[in-house]
Amino acid sequence: MPILGAGLTGSPGYVLGTLVAMFQFAGGTTFGMVTTLFFLDGLKTGPLLFALLSIAPAVGMMVSSARSWRFAARFGRPGVVAAIAAYMAALMVLGVGVMRLPVIGMLLLYPVIGLLLGAFGGLIHAPNQAMALAEIGAGEGRGTAAGFFQLSQRMASSVGMSWGIGLFLGGAKAHGGLLAWRLAFGEALILILGLLGGALAAALGDWMRRRRQAARYAWVR
Repeated sequence: MPILGAGLTGSPGYVLGTLVAMFQFAGGTTFGMVTTLFFLDGLKTGPLLFALLSIAPAVGMMVSSARSWRFAARFGRPGVVAAIAAYMAALMVLGVGVMRLPVIGMLLLYPVIGLLLGAFGGLIHAPNQAMALAEIGAGEGRGTAAGFFQLSQRMASSVGMSWGIGLFLGGAKAHGGLLAWRLAFGEALILILGLLGGALAAALGDWMRRRRQAARYAWVR
């Protein structure tokens, strides 16, 4: 007996929303682990200092998550698309900083970018989940849909972190010095941006689907 019925696998909104969650969660958690290793092992910042630097992302996530329902109600799927694109842009700015700035510059830049990443992340997770699960009818197993949605995130996270950490540590150990850690971070960041690109593509696909549905509904009326 299949775990997911045809009502779930045949729902484009649920499938695309789940893909957004998988790619975004994989990219976000991989970034968190790679960044932790980079600062602790590569820059030798020490656990306490890195913990202080990491307050900003948590604050950004907390504040934006608390207001994400308003964001979702006003902007819908286009808002999630914009939030993913902004998240990727912030990561690219951080990547440039890691490649070009001295250590003190990286330490100053990370909390600023982290605050933005937390804020954008809070505008992605809950709105995307709400929109994906809203596509499920009352008789199609909403509990199963929600459970698989969460499970898919964890599975994607495990795969992403294994891949990203392996790529990062392999690059860092291949050479020596800070330059090696910078280059390894850049290589891992390319993977992370690729994963987030998958989330962006799925979100765009769902946005286009919703626009077509709205156009057909308007034409029928």
